[in-house]
Amino acid sequence: MGSFPVRNIVKISNRSNYLRLCVLRACTECRAQLEKLTICDDIVRKLMPFTSSNDPAARALTLRLFGTLSRITSEHIGVHHAILKQIDSHYEVESDAAIWSSHQLASVSSAFAISLCPILCKLLNEMSSDWDVKLKLLRLGKHMHHEVQIVDQMRSCLVTMLTTYSNIEFVVSILDTLTLLTTRAPIHTTEQLDLLLRYLAGDKRPLIRQCSLRNLSILAKHVPHQWDRTHLEKLCELYNSKNQSLTELEDIVHVLCCLTDTEHAVNLLRACSQDQDRGLVPCIRSTLLRFPTSRLTVLIIQLTCKLLILFANSETTEREDSLCGMKLSEFVTLVVTHFLVNETDTDCPGPWYISSKNLSEDELKLTYSLLVRLFSCHRDYATCLHEMNLWHLITPDGGPRVGLLCQFLTTLLIHLPELTTHPSTDQKNLVSVETLLERLNATKPNVKQMDNNTILAICGLIFQLSADRFLTAKECHSLLSTIVSRIEHLDTPDQSDLRVPSMVRLSPWLAYQVARQSSRYGQHMLAANIYESLSPQSLSERSSYWIQGLIEFSRTETNVISVARRLYSSFSLVGADDEDTQDMNRRPAQCTWVLQLIDALRCACDSALTARTTLICVGGPDTRWFQAEYIGVRADLFSALAELCSSAYHHSRFGRWPEQENVATVEQALHAPFWLSDQLDLWDALAKRVDAFRAQCLDADKTTHEHLSAIACLIAFVIRILQSLIGRFQNFDQNPAPHNYAISVSTPHQTASLSSNSDPFAAILPSLENTVRTPLDFKPVAFANFDWIPRLVLTVARTAPRWPRFFFQRLQTTTVRLVLLPKAGNNPDDVLTISSEMGHMVQVMGVVQQHSRRDASELSRRISLVEVELTVTELPASGHGMRASLPQYTITTHDRDQQAVVFYSKRSAPLQRDYFHCDFCVHFPGHNQGNAKNGAIATDKLYALRASSVLVDDVGARWRLTGVSGAPEEITLVRVECARTGTAASSASTGPVASEALHQQASRPVASSGAVKIDLNQTALDSQFSLTKPRPIGRSTGETTIGRPTAPSKIGSAQ
Repeated sequence: MGSFPVRNIVKISNRSNYLRLCVLRACTECRAQLEKLTICDDIVRKLMPFTSSNDPAARALTLRLFGTLSRITSEHIGVHHAILKQIDSHYEVESDAAIWSSHQLASVSSAFAISLCPILCKLLNEMSSDWDVKLKLLRLGKHMHHEVQIVDQMRSCLVTMLTTYSNIEFVVSILDTLTLLTTRAPIHTTEQLDLLLRYLAGDKRPLIRQCSLRNLSILAKHVPHQWDRTHLEKLCELYNSKNQSLTELEDIVHVLCCLTDTEHAVNLLRACSQDQDRGLVPCIRSTLLRFPTSRLTVLIIQLTCKLLILFANSETTEREDSLCGMKLSEFVTLVVTHFLVNETDTDCPGPWYISSKNLSEDELKLTYSLLVRLFSCHRDYATCLHEMNLWHLITPDGGPRVGLLCQFLTTLLIHLPELTTHPSTDQKNLVSVETLLERLNATKPNVKQMDNNTILAICGLIFQLSADRFLTAKECHSLLSTIVSRIEHLDTPDQSDLRVPSMVRLSPWLAYQVARQSSRYGQHMLAANIYESLSPQSLSERSSYWIQGLIEFSRTETNVISVARRLYSSFSLVGADDEDTQDMNRRPAQCTWVLQLIDALRCACDSALTARTTLICVGGPDTRWFQAEYIGVRADLFSALAELCSSAYHHSRFGRWPEQENVATVEQALHAPFWLSDQLDLWDALAKRVDAFRAQCLDADKTTHEHLSAIACLIAFVIRILQSLIGRFQNFDQNPAPHNYAISVSTPHQTASLSSNSDPFAAILPSLENTVRTPLDFKPVAFANFDWIPRLVLTVARTAPRWPRFFFQRLQTTTVRLVLLPKAGNNPDDVLTISSEMGHMVQVMGVVQQHSRRDASELSRRISLVEVELTVTELPASGHGMRASLPQYTITTHDRDQQAVVFYSKRSAPLQRDYFHCDFCVHFPGHNQGNAKNGAIATDKLYALRASSVLVDDVGARWRLTGVSGAPEEITLVRVECARTGTAASSASTGPVASEALHQQASRPVASSGAVKIDLNQTALDSQFSLTKPRPIGRSTGETTIGRPTAPSKIGSAQ
């Protein structure tokens, strides 16, 4: 890479400016790669003569090339002087090039910025300088933030220019530059806010007023903690004045909304809200009382929702149903009124959130999400949503805005299930699947407004309304018939006759989308039927395996949920809950439903493993690792629930129970039942597997992480129950008094934003916690009654899980590639030979690539740091004279006990764009030559160097990807030659090494007790997990563990 620009620089020495321009364009396109060069001095030495050329175009091209290479020439004094010398050139092409290069260098070099500042102030203060040149020069002021002295000097110069030049273009450029300088060096924030507010209040020119508001928004976003009450009062005073246009009022509200995005402004907003004359409340009330609804009204609704949410979540604020003078009931009443008022425009009849042309879909989406958060904080007002009559506006041909409305209602039902359990007293506002389907079938089809996203949103709403049951065949037929009636008039060439349940025809892609939506909302019976109808339409082997796997897994979920719900309703377990009040030390009666539940869970485990094997057969670049591992976790969960239920049931019935009259004399248990310890180990292993699985899901979306967090919380809940039971048996002698054993449902990796109702598993945890409080308080006798455990298992089994979005759709992709240097060659079998008397320097280089399907700036998690782990493993001796090869080793050594970790080290490498590197010094242990006689040949040792990566995102969460999830490990073989001596001697022990390294004696064939063995054959899903037998619960999913215990860390989602 380093020789490429040097060769081109040599070419341009005697060529034309056109060739120089071509080299400049090539360097611009390869800028990210050129930043990794280490031959800066050689490049500058070859380019410097062109800065003295007689041709101004050649000098300009050279300066621009210096700017392109600013990352590697940032501290070169010669480059600094060359640019500064030409910044006031009389040739426009040359001065423009110098100014552009100054922008590139001043942002990364404090030395260049300090040298540039006095020159820049001198040129700006000179009256002889041209206006257009000054406009270009003053924008360099935003980079003068490296030291306090140049910040003050630059600000003083620009403020002085404001009094000299009143031109709109000058004022706008100076205000923008001062604001950017303030955000990077916030030492004059108050002065800048006063300056902007003064121009906003006193200047009548619209462009300058808009510029002031735009800069106020920037300061509100970056330095909200430096605003004070007088600034907010001035903004509110300007808002209430009659001199502001509608656009300016909207910009003022936007500034206030930026202040509510951080908790730093809680006290400031509360103090401003308490002023009834000059605060926020008069602004909010006056705007909400204006009809009809405008864009400004919607922005005020967003602002008020943010304020109420901010106050409700603030630790220093008491929960009050008022906004410092404005009652929450008053606000809710005004919002409901606005939702009931239709547009006055005759061309767009209907409510504003359906027909308004002034509101974008993003603004509507933000408004809906804020209303959901507000009513989640204040659940007492949730029933007021029935008064909005939103359900009457749902039509399958209503366009994208109806789809947004359906998503809003669906999210409300997820977070506020009481909307359906406690409906409004008005019978017209009752919400049910039957009434909604009847209303959809009664609407006339409008093919022009048909939108697939709207249809899918309506399906999601119907599925959410029936979250506690499967849709009947009649309801499925009604829903699909409604969809068909909207598309049957479309004359599409790829329309095919696909028959789904009840003989309804749908196009294959739309049918697959509906089935996918059914899986994501827990309607697995409908999804299985549609997948089964899609199976004959498969056009390739991969799609056939994919559909067959979906059919098998959907049938698995359907069968176990149907059995659990049938058992729950048939045996009236609502009345069985009264058994908790009975004596826990009596022999319980036989319950056949428990045996049926155990059988259903075990059958579901076998069927899920079959579905997992089918999905692995799909193949492809990612081998469907997430889908296969997710189904494996579900299979292990089925198996663990079945074993827990079986152990508790058989312990309660097949023990040597005393007769009825001798219940009072039952002996106390000497120890906890052994099955509790076995179950605790089983669930601990499952928890470790889920944690390892979550650590690989870097690219998953938020809902997927919430679902996996809910599963982890459920497992942690069961673990705490088992720990409480064991503790009850062990501590009863010391603490015979009854205690209230509270079960915490939080886990170390639980997402902070996880809502109690965002996932079905998370929604049932509070009820499970309340259920186990009474059974856990019992006398630990030898044969206790644990019948309450199968009822808990039944509650979990009848809960329909929602397949995560990441199961079907990936929104971003992250890959990591590592390179270990030095290495003998590109062939993995090549062995690097070194002497045992020297240390081995290892350099690990890597590239992290992240791509988003939406936009590069919309990455949900951006990697900022990489932790590189280097592990050295001693390989077993293969006979003398044989060629060592990594494949041969991985085939012949199945036993992990033959591996010994002799060295471990970890380095943190910051990510520079997409590149990182770090160095290690590896010390190999000494080698024993045994009792070799004179002339004997010492045995060389063969080691495997393994480099793996742990990714750290911008919020500090750590992610450990594997080979199948985008981060394959790099392995190289090293042979350490022993010194050949004539006498037998023992190898001396190695000297002291760094505290980070982990050493073991090479003569020992196994690692120490604290070390976990490492398998080199863990680069593909098929080699990690056996496909011919059920996978043991709790085995790590490709995670390389080290030879020492590690402290718990944040893995999975940001905390």
